[in-house]
Amino acid sequence: MKTKILLIALLPLFIACGSVKTTDKKGLEKSDNKVKGKRYALVIGNANYKGDLNILQLKNPVNDARDMKSTLQQVGFKVIYRENAASREEMMDAVQIFREKLHSGSVGVFYYAGHAVQVNGENYLIPTRSKLPSEKEVKYKTLSANYVLNQMEEAGNGSNIIILDACRDNPLPKETKTPRFAESRGLKKTGGAKNMRSIGTAGLAKMRSPKGSIIAFATAPDKPAMDGKGRNGTYTKHLLKAIKMPGLTVEAMFKQVREHVLRESNNQQTPWENSSFRGEFCFSGCQRQPKREIIMPLAN
Repeated sequence: MKTKILLIALLPLFIACGSVKTTDKKGLEKSDNKVKGKRYALVIGNANYKGDLNILQLKNPVNDARDMKSTLQQVGFKVIYRENAASREEMMDAVQIFREKLHSGSVGVFYYAGHAVQVNGENYLIPTRSKLPSEKEVKYKTLSANYVLNQMEEAGNGSNIIILDACRDNPLPKETKTPRFAESRGLKKTGGAKNMRSIGTAGLAKMRSPKGSIIAFATAPDKPAMDGKGRNGTYTKHLLKAIKMPGLTVEAMFKQVREHVLRESNNQQTPWENSSFRGEFCFSGCQRQPKREIIMPLAN
C-alpha cells in the first residue's frame, strides 16, 4: 500500500518535468508532450531578380515556394504566400499579416527561398527589385531575417520554425563611391552561377534561436546552397518529402534532410539548425509509431 501511495504522489512530478513517453503492449511509442494548435505559415519565393543587373535570376525558388505552399496546406497549415516580392515593404506587409495570425498555442512556419546577404553579422532577404549600390543600402532596401524572427517571437505563440533556403553573402562595396559589385567581391565568380543561390563568398550569419523556435538553414556558414538541377533546390526537394513523413519529429526530420542533402551534394552542402524548440511536433502527425527509427526514402 505504501508503494502505491508513493507512486501516486510522484506521478505529478514526472508530468511537470516534461515529456512522458511510454510504450504499449505492441511496442508503439506514446508521448504526452505533443505540440498542438492551429498552424500558420508565411512562404516567400524570390527568383525573378531585375532590380540590379549584378544580382542574377534564380531558376527554382518560385517552384520551391509553390510546392512548399501546397505541401504545408496538405498537412493543415493556412498559408500566406508571396512570390517574387518586389520590395522590402511588400515583404514586411506579408510578415505583419502573418504575425497577426499567430496566437498562443499556434504553430508558425516561415519559409524563404531566394537570394540573401550577410552584412555585419546580420542576414537580409533580398526583394526582386532592390538596387543595392553598396552594403550601406542593404538594411533600408531588404528584409532583415531578425525582423521576421522578432515578429514571430513577439506573437507569443510558443512554437516557431524558420526555414531559410538561402546562402547569400556580401558582394557589396563598402562605400557607394566604389564601383558596384567590384569583380574582387566574387559576384560573377560565385554569386552569379545559375545553379547556385549565392551572390558572394561568405555564408549566412548564425542567428539566435528564441525559446520555442528552431531555425533551419539550407547550408552551413561560408557555403552556397545549390539551386538544384530539377524543379526544386537541393535542400527543399528533400524537405518537401520529409514534411510528408508521418511520425517524424521536426528535429528528426531536419536530421534526415541533412543526410540526404549531404549524399546528393557529395558532402558539399551541409544543412544545419539552431534550436530551442520545446515539445514534440511532427508536420504529418506524431501518431503512434513502432518503436524503431523512421527512415525517409531518397527523393527523386
